[in-house]
Amino acid sequence: MGIKPPKARKGTAQVQLPLRPKGLKRRKKAEHTSAEMDAFRRLVDRVWWAKGLHVLVFGCEEGEETVRLHDRLRADFTIGIDPEPHSIQVASTRQSQTLRFQVADPLTWNTHERFDLIFIRPAIPTSEHLAPLLKRARSLLKAEGQLIVHLPHPFDHEVTIRLWEWCLNSEHAALFSQQHFASAIKVLDLSQHLHELGFQSQQVDVQVLPQHIPDHETLLKWVMENRIPPLKDGIEPMRIADFHSDAIQALTQILGEATHPYWPTTHLLAWARLP
Repeated sequence: MGIKPPKARKGTAQVQLPLRPKGLKRRKKAEHTSAEMDAFRRLVDRVWWAKGLHVLVFGCEEGEETVRLHDRLRADFTIGIDPEPHSIQVASTRQSQTLRFQVADPLTWNTHERFDLIFIRPAIPTSEHLAPLLKRARSLLKAEGQLIVHLPHPFDHEVTIRLWEWCLNSEHAALFSQQHFASAIKVLDLSQHLHELGFQSQQVDVQVLPQHIPDHETLLKWVMENRIPPLKDGIEPMRIADFHSDAIQALTQILGEATHPYWPTTHLLAWARLP
């Protein structure tokens, strides 16, 4: 009797899952401890696993997820690249004989290596920034290579919108690198990108997961990472501290003195396989 492909999750867009290739199997699921970890594990659970995997990570930052991916897949070799030298300096403390990190721009990195799996987690979750990364990843995959993408918080959260309105109307507006949101990527946009690049087997969906945010300080950090444009480089620490203090007060006015301990967060997850 042939092996049936897994059933698609409810709400999944444009799903075409392959029959399981001989010698490959799904990794077992594990306990989840946070929204970020939960989303990451759900994504990795979609990977067709085999011995001897060579893995590449675009945007590895300080290497924590790269280490988890390497260990979870028991990869033969994994490399994480990121254009930020400080991030790679931290990540390098986690290196081993089969895991290494390098300062490099994914779009211009020069390598003759081809990989079984590439993991993309772009710093800016927009179609304009993601499309070139997908194209580059496609060129670095083996003939039956796999691609996984994680876009945390791809949509505008109501608290983010309201705080951003406050930012633009406050004395701190000039601190930001731009005065508008970038357009968020949609499920069908990502699915179409993958299809055009030759990924006929794919699974793209949005999952809503609870994130523990116990206080206003944590909430401000989360909101600033949730698609509010970054602050300009070279701003004096005192001005940043003033903004931080005023932003906490603004959040208190928006939400009241107490925050909800758990917030719904969205995660756009994609798995795709050639051909």
